[in-house]
Amino acid sequence: MLSVVLPLLATTFKRMNENTVVCRSLVNLDVVSALENGDRLTIDDVGHYNKQPAGVWTALFRFWRGDNRRQTLDALKRDFTIVLQELQLDSSNENLVRRVQAACQGLENLVETYAGDTQMQAQLRLLLDRVRRRP
Repeated sequence: MLSVVLPLLATTFKRMNENTVVCRSLVNLDVVSALENGDRLTIDDVGHYNKQPAGVWTALFRFWRGDNRRQTLDALKRDFTIVLQELQLDSSNENLVRRVQAACQGLENLVETYAGDTQMQAQLRLLLDRVRRRP
């Protein structure tokens, strides 16, 4: 009896964890979609994004937390990858498509935010191109 129940529980918990990861990524993309030119992203300890206006306090907060542009870029790539994989499973999900499109607009604003950092702009544009070319 236990040999039947344990694999079922393991599968159930795995799927619950996958759903949690997808939900977190969707919420993060919703935060990205709210970004305006000049806004920065901060990322908390569990991977949730927060929109921060440009300014001295944001810079100090990011420095204090050890946030940097590489971490932000890696987190964006991770979350877009997760959501795009979900979209491949359900390509007819118009809500998901709209959320990805809105997040692309936020990414465009983030490109403008980093106008003085050609490398970061190039990486963000590459991510935008990959998202827009999705199958």
